[in-house]
Amino acid sequence: MTVTLFTLDGTRMETDRVLEASADCQAGSPAAQFSAVLPGENWPEELVTVRWKDDSGFTLFEGYLDTAAQVLDSDGPRLEVTARSAGCYLLDNEALPQSYDSVTLDSFCQRYLDSYGIFRRGFSYRGRIPYTVPKGQSEWEALAGFVYALTGKFPYLSREGELCLLPRDGTAVQLSNTRTGGVRFLARTLSERRSEPISKVLVRDKNGYYPTEFGDRRALELGIRRKRYLIPPTQYEDGREDAPTLLRRAMADYRRGEAELPGLVNGIFLGDRVQFDTGREWLVIRVQWKQSGSTARTHLELADPTYADLYG
Repeated sequence: MTVTLFTLDGTRMETDRVLEASADCQAGSPAAQFSAVLPGENWPEELVTVRWKDDSGFTLFEGYLDTAAQVLDSDGPRLEVTARSAGCYLLDNEALPQSYDSVTLDSFCQRYLDSYGIFRRGFSYRGRIPYTVPKGQSEWEALAGFVYALTGKFPYLSREGELCLLPRDGTAVQLSNTRTGGVRFLARTLSERRSEPISKVLVRDKNGYYPTEFGDRRALELGIRRKRYLIPPTQYEDGREDAPTLLRRAMADYRRGEAELPGLVNGIFLGDRVQFDTGREWLVIRVQWKQSGSTARTHLELADPTYADLYG
């Protein structure tokens, strides 16, 4: 396992002396997060980028430093760094407030994605819609909101910098401690969270009344009675949370799973589908790699693939 750091002038420093390191990739964020603790005190200033590879040479993380702190205390000298992948550009830059009478995916992405030269589109979509980018949104919020308005699906940014839609044709993985060829795990948790689903949403009209009602049959079948009131957004507000989507997002949180795997498993990624011996299929929506001393773990968060289009 190695961590490689690059300075502003291109100086490269590589070390396999890593006290701690972790990378966190989530379907709901375009930027993976990284942190590491490296021993020693002869670290240069103006560190800019970082790369983390496992013993096989696979790149677990590559991105841009947010902080680099040289610490000296009773534990000795060390460098503590945090970083994010290239998607941080889309999070850190504010989108141009603008109203479009008619805009296509190509022209929208040209403004908010293609200009960086480090991202690409993993799908195409024909058609055009009116759209308003309100003041104060990040470029990622503007892009994600537009893609949802155009396609009805939430996008995510892959580790290769590709704008994608879920569900995708990911790898099918068997997590099993008994089956031949199965990926071994240390622990798993499969939960049903009855506090999440909503059974009914009532929508306000222009007169201030709530005559329109949307219901979720699955929530009612589960014996859940939980209602919400929704005020439709203006043209300057984020309109992704309409009543049907609000109901589906709540039900998407009903079934969740987690799995802890030994080692830094580099063959499972966002959007992959996994199964345990129970037979139910799950969608990978978060991957965390963690190394502390000689101990390495891979943590997965899993969701119901029925609602795969919502996890971007």
